[in-house]
Amino acid sequence: MFSMVEIEVNSRCNRRCDYCPNVIEPRKAPKMMKPEQFERILDRLVEADFSGRLSYHFYNEPLLHPKLPDFVGRVRERLPRVRQILYSNGDFLTDEKYHLLHERGIERFIITQHDGNPGEPKPNLVWLTPQLLKLTSRAGTVEAGPPVAPGVSCFAPSDMLIITITGNVVLCYEDSREEVVMGNVFDTPIMDIWMSPAFRAAREALTDGDRTVSEICRRCNNRAHQTSEAFDYVL
Repeated sequence: MFSMVEIEVNSRCNRRCDYCPNVIEPRKAPKMMKPEQFERILDRLVEADFSGRLSYHFYNEPLLHPKLPDFVGRVRERLPRVRQILYSNGDFLTDEKYHLLHERGIERFIITQHDGNPGEPKPNLVWLTPQLLKLTSRAGTVEAGPPVAPGVSCFAPSDMLIITITGNVVLCYEDSREEVVMGNVFDTPIMDIWMSPAFRAAREALTDGDRTVSEICRRCNNRAHQTSEAFDYVL
């Protein structure tokens, strides 16, 4: 069972970091997830009895979505055992929004300060700078990180369920182009997608270090998931 879910609630970012695919290939997707779509995803997570970590990003800035506080509150109501984490660049995280999101259900804020200077200390908030990040090439989309990693085990698709703004479940969060889609939560229960033969075969191969299961895995240089674990962030 996956221990982490990441939902792309919007598909845009106000930043253009040179280590992000948005610089080269901005997402060709709807800008904002509709509340009824988010509610349908929650239906699926309730069906799956999910109780792990949930966050609101893919290649986007979650704070751009005006309904984010409402989404956070709905998760707390419908999935009270879920631990909610906000990954953000912090540009729109005012004190008022920080307190509102924390009150609604965000337990930890992971803020990457791209200007390089951590902001004001706050409870439940971690400031990161780009120098602290282990960058990757995003499956060959950008030039960053170490050489490709053939033979290196990867547990990311075993631990994480990535849901894009259109409801697609992709193999991995490195798949910014949605090249490997395992199913869509708007028409298929999550556990049917998760336990499908194709998804299971890919997970098994990757845990054994076989990165030939897809082209994105062949191109991938991510070495951060060589063991299975739940995390709030990876340095």
